[in-house]
Amino acid sequence: MNCLTRSLDLLHEKGGWFAARASAHSEWGMHAIHIDRDGRVTSYVPPEPLLHPALSLSGFDGDDRHADYPRNARPAPLKMIVVSAWILAIGATLWAAKRAIWRRT
Repeated sequence: MNCLTRSLDLLHEKGGWFAARASAHSEWGMHAIHIDRDGRVTSYVPPEPLLHPALSLSGFDGDDRHADYPRNARPAPLKMIVVSAWILAIGATLWAAKRAIWRRT
């Protein structure tokens, strides 16, 4: 699991909003968050920063962290927005396929 798949799970199961902000640990990737119907923010994070941000793509053991509002985030560079849009498109497609396959078995 990673921040994208956790946020998609929550969006699918509980509703609310999917959002992304500039990552504090990457120059090319954004961090996905979920905002529930009451405005509580859920962010899936590893217990310690990963050795490299790309390791988040394969998933990691982590925990949900909650806040009453989204943290302030730095501006997202153009490269970060474009790369993250591709990651979202591919990641969401793989996430949906995995859920569909597991549901049949």
